[in-house]
Amino acid sequence: MDKELLLAAPKVKRTHCYVQKPDVYDICCPICSSTNITWSEFEKHIWCYECEKDILLSIYHAGIFSGPIPVGVCEILGVVFDRINIVTEEIIKLESDNSEAFNNTWVRDESLSRYEAKINDILSKGLTRLTL
Repeated sequence: MDKELLLAAPKVKRTHCYVQKPDVYDICCPICSSTNITWSEFEKHIWCYECEKDILLSIYHAGIFSGPIPVGVCEILGVVFDRINIVTEEIIKLESDNSEAFNNTWVRDESLSRYEAKINDILSKGLTRLTL
């Protein structure tokens, strides 16, 4: 898969992000494999300091978000899923009684969702490594 597909994804401004850095969630740059990354200002993207680019995360490059998440075990290991509202700087804690509302804080952009589905479809056909 061409890295340009990950770079050309629609850019939708993020409203929330996790309070911990992406590498805590075992995420690395899908282009250069660096862990010198942070959350991008754009939804479903990271910023790679090595590539100096905003890069879409596909399901195959999303670390622990790529599969079922043992939240209780993660918390024992110090990994939390709390998010910060970028505008208000309010911390939103993930708790069992607010999980539906917690999940509804993400931006739902149809063009980004379609693009992400396209990338994941390409990757599901066995092309899990990027062609550089």
